Amino acid sequence: MLFIDLDSDHIKEALKEHKRIIKCRVFRKLDVYCLNKDCPTCNARKLNFKSSSIENNIKNYLLKDSHLEDLICAKPSQMKSLSDDFFKDILPSADYNQLENYFKTKTKNEKETSYPIIFNLFIDLGKLFDYNL
Repeated sequence: MLFIDLDSDHIKEALKEHKRIIKCRVFRKLDVYCLNKDCPTCNARKLNFKSSSIENNIKNYLLKDSHLEDLICAKPSQMKSLSDDFFKDILPSADYNQLENYFKTKTKNEKETSYPIIFNLFIDLGKLFDYNL
């Protein structure tokens, strides 16, 4: 296993640059403009979300406090808690059992028909963070 010294100056600088680039790309896709004029990362295009209520919930969550930075830079031990908080804010009507059942569902078609709101959220998040689902 590789050890990464989080206190080293070059690692701190790399993390700072990583946060800047990811925040810029995500904000641009949410149609929030980057604060850096002539930013080279701002070529990401606006997303077409499947659900405007999900889009608003995602925007509100990510723009609030330091949520986006927390998601970008969290340590693995912090991810479960951040994930739980994220889903409670984004999908307040869904309970933990629905999410658990969604993840147990085998096929994409079953997920889409049985849990359309959760399915659409994951499609939107995949686009937002450039993940292939």
